[in-house]
Amino acid sequence: MNLNNYTIKSQEIIQKAQQLAFNNGNPNIETNHLLKALLDDEDSPVEFLLKKNNVNVSHVKAKAEEMIGKLPKVNGAEPAQSVSREFKAKFRTPIFNTLCINRRANQIFLFM
Repeated sequence: MNLNNYTIKSQEIIQKAQQLAFNNGNPNIETNHLLKALLDDEDSPVEFLLKKNNVNVSHVKAKAEEMIGKLPKVNGAEPAQSVSREFKAKFRTPIFNTLCINRRANQIFLFM
């Protein structure tokens, strides 16, 4: 995955997702790490879009954390050194960059 194909903001979110995976000892960066990174980012439009669509953001955050807690952990190896196939598939569409740069979107794209 070539990070140079993404906006700087998108690259920052990917790095935050990698840090989440690393901190949790997960072998791969998963879409749940990405969702959590997007929700935790102050400049991300995701929280705004979820609230605009009457989604309970606290519940989504809790579920993302719960799912991250259920992911496998690595013993003896460096965690978060690769991305999952599902994660790679999500980056083949322009949706991710749209979520990271478009604060005034009228729609929310569910990519999980």
